Amino acid sequence: MNVGISKYLRISNKQLSFGIQGAYVQKALNGDELTFGDDIDQQLGFISSDPNIGTGISAVSPFNLAAGAVFQGKWGNIGIAAHNITQPNESFVGTSSRL
Repeated sequence: MNVGISKYLRISNKQLSFGIQGAYVQKALNGDELTFGDDIDQQLGFISSDPNIGTGISAVSPFNLAAGAVFQGKWGNIGIAAHNITQPNESFVGTSSRL
């Protein structure tokens, strides 16, 4: 879910616009349904999963933030934006996997 707000300020014949956007994301991974190439034997077919891969459902729900600004003058526009300000951790296995 994303929610953004913005505002602009008019200064004579120029305009400054800025805004922020927040995002809440839910991601899930079911380790029981993963199949890798080394899980398949050419003679026997599917064999047991890798014990190093977690089983069950893992879920993460990170919050992310972005912001930006645009200045509009008589000569043109110039802007700046920053995404992934909060650098959310999206790892399913406990290690760090930051955006």
